[in-house]
Amino acid sequence: MNDEQFAELLDLKHELLNVEFKPPGLRTDRLLFHLVARAAIGMANRRDGGRVVIGVRETAGKFERVGLTAEELESWRYEHLADALAPLTDPPVIFDVDVRSYKNMAFVLVEVTEFEDVPIICRRNYPRSVRHGEKRILRKGGLYVRPRRKPETSEVEDQADLRDLLDLATEKRLQRLLGTVSRAGGNLIGGPSADLAFLREQTGEAGLEPAHAQPEDFELVEPAHRKMSSQAATEAFLSELPDDFK
Repeated sequence: MNDEQFAELLDLKHELLNVEFKPPGLRTDRLLFHLVARAAIGMANRRDGGRVVIGVRETAGKFERVGLTAEELESWRYEHLADALAPLTDPPVIFDVDVRSYKNMAFVLVEVTEFEDVPIICRRNYPRSVRHGEKRILRKGGLYVRPRRKPETSEVEDQADLRDLLDLATEKRLQRLLGTVSRAGGNLIGGPSADLAFLREQTGEAGLEPAHAQPEDFELVEPAHRKMSSQAATEAFLSELPDDFK
């Protein structure tokens, strides 16, 4: 994101599905930090990830660009944020931190990458105890997303949000499977259904040629240098799965 694009982002009068604003403050402010952490988890669990901008205050539904002091900026350095986030998520959130200037004000831009293999799950409660009827900012075991219905971070609440998350995880698993088969010397012949053709576009994998075949029509064929059976392909795929998926 260049400076012009960042300026356009700050000129927004509302948040987006891939953009969340947070007020200025020190990373050691526990409430602010855990709000940023929740936003980062939600961005990591969406396609293409997203951005968290620190230094924008919301008052009565309106966003005010405030910026951060030098002390506040120092507290949000990548290594500080990474150390603080690590115990909160499984697997870790992948992100980068950058300091951006806008009209003599400084802001922190946290750019979050979508999860690599499996969705990000929260590992800690915050706060540890709440009054009856109150909700925690973070809940151990919580799966946070950016729902399509509203640009905010919340736990998965309906099948539509869960389906989006599972679809993304499934595409990643398929991409890994195709990569494993290719590295093992196998090749897929036949043709995909419409759904598999779509997945081919998403994963960018070659080897699935358009035809009027069904998924069961695919088979592994012998390359010139090596023969690979369906069982071998399956074993190769299973060998790459994390232990908790086996």
